[in-house]
Amino acid sequence: MDNICFSGQKDAAPVGVIFIIIAMIAGLFSLIKYKTSEFGVTNKRVIVKVGFISRNSLEVLLNKAEGVQVD
Repeated sequence: MDNICFSGQKDAAPVGVIFIIIAMIAGLFSLIKYKTSEFGVTNKRVIVKVGFISRNSLEVLLNKAEGVQVD
C-alpha cells in the first residue's frame, strides 16, 4: 500500500522525516521566542523585551506613541 504523504515512493520516506524534524526545530525556536517575550505598559511608557540569548528591548514614551496594535 502506497503512502500518500511520500508520493507513493518508498525511497522518499527519509526525506519526509527530515522535513518533519526541521519543522519541529523551527517550531521550538518560535516557542522559545514567544515564551521569553515580555511586554509592559505603564502610565508613562511601553516596554517590549524579546529574545532569549540575544535580548532586544524597546522603550517608547506614551506621549510619543500614536497607536498600539495587538494581535
